[in-house]
Parts: sequence; structure tokens; C-alpha cells
Amino acid sequence: MVFVLSTTAFLVYALITHFEQVRGRRFFLSSFRNHLDVFGERLVLWLVRRLRSVLRHTIKLSWYYSIHSALKTILTVLVRMYDRLELVFINNRERAKRLRAEKKAEQNLGTQNHLTQIEEHKAATALTTQEKKQLKAKKLRGD
Repeated sequence: MVFVLSTTAFLVYALITHFEQVRGRRFFLSSFRNHLDVFGERLVLWLVRRLRSVLRHTIKLSWYYSIHSALKTILTVLVRMYDRLELVFINNRERAKRLRAEKKAEQNLGTQNHLTQIEEHKAATALTTQEKKQLKAKKLRGD
């Protein structure tokens, strides 16, 4: 029933508008329908402007989000690189501390290099004055 009524209303409207176009003017409520036409045009223009604005902003936002995601990816990569480099620096710093400690230990031991060891050995094996006199006397005798 609703289908038949809506189809009938559509056909009547189509016939009326067809006859109005043939005649060149409207049959009834012409000023009211003119106001409705103006209102409809303004509404459509307003909707078109809003749609264009929304589309422009949507495109602009998609660019912003794309750029933001690219920058976020770059930042993530930089942070990972920084963390790895920081680990390398920490390891190098610890290694340098160990090397400095070893060098310091070597310097403490290094004061006893081979020359000082020779001197210490000479001092330890040096003859006393009595032994020197005896050795000198022995050499003079030819023994």
C-alpha cells in the first residue's frame, strides 16, 4: 500500500513538473516554491563548502599524521642508536678505567723495572768492606 502511494505521488510530481517546464512557469504556490528553491540552493552550497572544508582538513590531517608517524619512526631509530652508542661509551669508559688502573699498577711496579732490579740485586749481593779487603788481598797474592 505504501509503495503504491509513494509511486503515485512520484508520478504526479513528475507530471506536474513536466507540464510546468513545458509551460515555462509554475501552476500553484510559485512564490513559496521559489523561496524553497533559494533555500535549497543555499543549503546545497553550504553543504558543498562544508564538505570541501572537511575534505581539505582531512587531507591536511592525513599529511600531518603521515609526517608525524615518519618522524616518530626516525625518533625511535635515533633513540635505539643512542642507547647502543651509550652502551659502547659505558663499556669504553669501564675499559679505560681498567686500563688506567692496570697502568697505575704497572707504574707502581714499573718503578722496579729491570735497572732497579739490577741495582737491588747489586745492593743485596754487594760485598762488605771486610769482604772487599779480603778479595783485594787475594787478587794481589794471585790466588
